[in-house]
Amino acid sequence: MATPVVGELLERLTKPSPKLVVRMMASMGEKDTIINYPDQIEALVAAGNDPVVSEVNLAELRAATSPFGFRRSVRVQPDELRQLTVPTLLVWGDHDPIGAVKVAEATANLLSDAQLEVLPAGHAPWLGNPDRTAKLVSTFVR
Repeated sequence: MATPVVGELLERLTKPSPKLVVRMMASMGEKDTIINYPDQIEALVAAGNDPVVSEVNLAELRAATSPFGFRRSVRVQPDELRQLTVPTLLVWGDHDPIGAVKVAEATANLLSDAQLEVLPAGHAPWLGNPDRTAKLVSTFVR
């Protein structure tokens, strides 16, 4: 999708559907969680059918990635993380395909005031752990 001509062609040929949403969420390690939330699937399908939402999502994807992976220019550097002084909560999935737990631990170690919580999940740990995530966030912000 990040490749300009190929991305437009794929967007025209691939219409949002519940099956596509489940497939996309499976690629993020969340197939077993998203199927428990049919309303969320419907909302994602509806968003995918909205031309403004689709344009924004595609622009975000292209800004962050290229056909060769994540763009170096958008990666947060260790020195930038070390400069952060605000308390930070990291909620991470233990089988996130985008960043392993080691990445989360390294990130937390670079921050001066970080709390890392690893949940049994993929890239969207709040899907399968909504109550636990809500409790973590509400406790953190108090």
